[in-house]
This record gives sequence, C-alpha cells and structure tokens, in this order.
Amino acid sequence: MMSFYCRGDCGQDVDINQATGIFEEILRSGENPTVVTYSIYIRGLCKVGSVAAALQFIRECRYRKLPLNSYCFNSVIYEFCQRGAVHEALEVFQEMRSSGVLPDVCSYMYNWRILQTGIRRQALEILNSMLQRCGVLPNTITCNFIIDGLCREGRFMEALTLLEEFQDQGIDLNSHSYNAVICSLCKRGYLKWAWELLPRMMKRNVLPGVVNYTTLIDAFAKQSHLKKALWLYTKMLKVGVSPNTITYTVLINIFCRVGKMHEAFGFYKKMIEDGLNPDHISYTSLIAGFCSTGDMRRAWVVFQEMLRKGLLPDVFTYTCLIDGFCKLNRIDSASFLFDEMNRKAVNPSVVTYTILIAWYRKHGYADQAHRLYREMRIKGISPDDITHTVYFGRR
Repeated sequence: MMSFYCRGDCGQDVDINQATGIFEEILRSGENPTVVTYSIYIRGLCKVGSVAAALQFIRECRYRKLPLNSYCFNSVIYEFCQRGAVHEALEVFQEMRSSGVLPDVCSYMYNWRILQTGIRRQALEILNSMLQRCGVLPNTITCNFIIDGLCREGRFMEALTLLEEFQDQGIDLNSHSYNAVICSLCKRGYLKWAWELLPRMMKRNVLPGVVNYTTLIDAFAKQSHLKKALWLYTKMLKVGVSPNTITYTVLINIFCRVGKMHEAFGFYKKMIEDGLNPDHISYTSLIAGFCSTGDMRRAWVVFQEMLRKGLLPDVFTYTCLIDGFCKLNRIDSASFLFDEMNRKAVNPSVVTYTILIAWYRKHGYADQAHRLYREMRIKGISPDDITHTVYFGRR
C-alpha cells in the first residue's frame, strides 16, 4: 500500500497523507520498516515537493541508525537538482558519503547535473571520489552522457582526461565515447588533435567506427584538406569499416563544392551499390553541384529521382534549380519551379526572390520584377543589399 500511495500507481496521484498514516501505523505496531519502505516514502515526499521534509526524514533515520540506501539520497538530490538548488544537492551528496552509503549509477547522473551548473570543482571532486574510493563505476551510457556534456560546454580537454580515467578504472567505452571529443575538437579547428585520437583509441582497444571516420572526413573537407579527407576514406575501407549514408553524402558534397561532378556522382552510385539510400542532403548536394556547373539536364534528372523516392525538396533545393535555369535564360522553367514552391507551401527565401528579380530587371521586365519585390515585402521577407542593388540598380 505504501508503494501505491507514494508512487501514484494505477493513474492515481501521490497521496502523501495516506502514505504517512500507513508509515506511522507500521511504527506503532512495533514492526521495523525495511530500507525499501524508507526509500519509497522519501520518494513520495519528494514527488509532492516536500523535499525539506524528505531530507529531515533521512537525517532522523541516520540519527536513529536506521538503514538507508542510495535510492533514499538520490530522490532528494534529484529534487534539489530539478529546482536548481545545486548547493543543497551537493550537501546531500556529502551526507550520503559520510553516512557510508555508496553512490550508484544514478548518483553519477545527478552529479553531472550539478557539474553542468558551473559548480565544477566540488562536483568533480565528488565524481573522482566515487571513482577512486567508493568503488562505484558508471556504465558506458552514463560515461558517454558525461563526456558529451563536457564537450558541449567546450571543455574537451577535461572530457578527454575523464574519458581515459574511466578506462583506467576498467569501464568499457566505445567509439561513441570518443566521438564527442573528436567532434568538439573538429568544431574548434583542432583537426590535428582530433586526428591523433584515432591511434589513441586503438591503443585503448577501442576500434574507431564509421561515425569517427565520417566526423573527421567532414572536418577536413570543410577546411579544404581534400587529400586528407580522401585518405581517411581509403583508410576506413582498408580496416573494414563500411561507409554509411552520411559518409557518402559528405564525400558527395566535397566534390560538388569544387565542381568535380564526375567524382561526386561516382560516390552517389557507389552508395546505391552498397544498398544505402541517399537522403535529402545527398540529392540536394548533387542538384546544387550540377546547377553550379550549368548541367541543368542532370540536375533535373536527380531532382526527379529525389521526388520519386518520396523526398521533399526544401527552399535551398528549389533555389539552386531556379538559379541554374535563370543563368541559362530558361525563365519558363524557373517560373514553373517558383510557382511549385508556393503550391507545395515551400516558402521562397530572399535569395530566391533576388535571383528572379535580377533576371527580370536584366532582361527589361520591370513589371514582373516590381511584382516580385512587392510580394516579398508583403510576405515579410526583408530585401538585403543584393536585392536592393539588382532592383534599384545601385552600384
């Protein structure tokens, strides 16, 4: 019954008054409640917001030398974290340790919530204590969560140190554990450090996976290190790591950006041969590439294939095609696509309007240019400097 009233089972709300009555009745009967009963009651108090009462109950239990477990403390820690009362949560952590109760995996998770608030020194001290003295090891998912959180805050060196400390403690980590650090380093331009993590992973008996290689390939491509990106692709094939859709899309995009459409289309075909389905980005990259090289026939073929696959073009896809057709003076095709955007509720961007306005102004169709200019203003799309230049003829 205690569980029923404290957990709110069967769709019922938590009834802490009923739970308190049952608990007091147990004590009057002379029975000794188990630690499970205590933990359920404490959780019930926390659920109704009586975290102060829950903490006082824990302290009374400690004073009377009644058994407590990590669940009792975790409920209070969690509730304080939810309220942003991280100093209080830290105090409960300290009480848990001083009472001889070992933290568990949930304690790691809640400690991480404290770490995220900026009270780093105390939280890291607790984390290190849990690792070194308490003998409590987080699982792989918890470790990945902590590492990822540190990396999101840009604290990748702390993340890497903690990651290797986890492994020194015998925790099994995987390629995803390292990828958070690799991704964080790549985003900040530290490609050399990110690159050097691959051999470090292998020394730790963690085999780099497709996500690790793809992250690095994409980072090197964005820094215009095409040869290194391709070397990594060759390397991953040699060690038996199969590319996925994202890998191929990154490679397609690399070659499309430099106008090497034969190579880009080759990776597209290889993707299909490997039984992978190109996604919206794969198709749009190819379309943009063919449009930029003036090959509108092939751009249109890829566009139709994209539609047959049930993938919806976005504003960027349409804008690339419209720009390509305008450059070839195929205003009929460009207008058809513009009208199709409106029919399919794909909102044109300022770039889309500017491309069409520029074509109409250049070829002497002032009325059409004026109509589009007014239309974009009515839709709340603000013209940029380029729009004003092509529309008003400013130099």
